[in-house]
Amino acid sequence: MSADKLERLALLVAVGLVVILGWQNQLLREGSSRVLQSLSEPSVGSFVPSFTATTLDGHEVEVGSPDAGEAQILYVFLTTCEFCQASVPMVRALAERAWGAERGVSFLSVSIDSDRPSPSELDGQGIPNPVVHLDSRRLKSLFKAGRVPRLLVVDQDGRVAYVRTGVIGEKSAVDSVLAVADSVARSTTRERLGGR
Repeated sequence: MSADKLERLALLVAVGLVVILGWQNQLLREGSSRVLQSLSEPSVGSFVPSFTATTLDGHEVEVGSPDAGEAQILYVFLTTCEFCQASVPMVRALAERAWGAERGVSFLSVSIDSDRPSPSELDGQGIPNPVVHLDSRRLKSLFKAGRVPRLLVVDQDGRVAYVRTGVIGEKSAVDSVLAVADSVARSTTRERLGGR
């Protein structure tokens, strides 16, 4: 074989290796991104921490642990987040519809602001009550509460049945959340009644 043919063959092998390594690198990046996302965001089927908190108006509530036969909708937000503020009209509609019927669904707004927001600040922004403030770094970390706005539907076992991160700006999002919450509430009620 001539030197010219060997050089061409070596060049082809090198190009092939570069292509294969680039493809593998892309797969590793995608895998790494999925792992990081799973560590920083709740996913359907994962558990949320369950704890007792005091709402800004002084009532004790269970976060992440709805009453038997219920689903709990959690709206996680920051008062300074423009996307959270843009979501408020649909979140208010969601809260009103969740409260409006005997559907076995509770609603709770969860502030992750570094400083406890005042009730007047929240009323001015239209944030639906009741509101609890997560001030513990540990709870924020366990709650995977880094990206907002976020809606979660939690079943009676403390598992996430639905998660949505980003602006909640359309009625279809409200309908989707309520459909999941109603389904969770119905299934837990059936289980409580012995499968009827």
